[in-house]
Amino acid sequence: MIPESYQSATWRNVTPVDADGCMGVGFNVGDQVVRLKLSVESVRSLLGAAGDYLDTISQSPTSSGSPQVDGSSPDEGKNV
Repeated sequence: MIPESYQSATWRNVTPVDADGCMGVGFNVGDQVVRLKLSVESVRSLLGAAGDYLDTISQSPTSSGSPQVDGSSPDEGKNV
């Protein structure tokens, strides 16, 4: 269980790597935006650690882990 001291957040954006070797990462925290400047090494460590934990989560065979978006099929509206 994640300790209560952690705030709920949703990912907002990333920026390209700058000349100093850093990336900007933004999160929505409540009604505010928190922007962090992280070194490329920190971003790689974050991705690696998160990936290790996510690999331990089992997904159903039909789940890609991506959100489903309703949309029309290429054949919709055609008389077949």
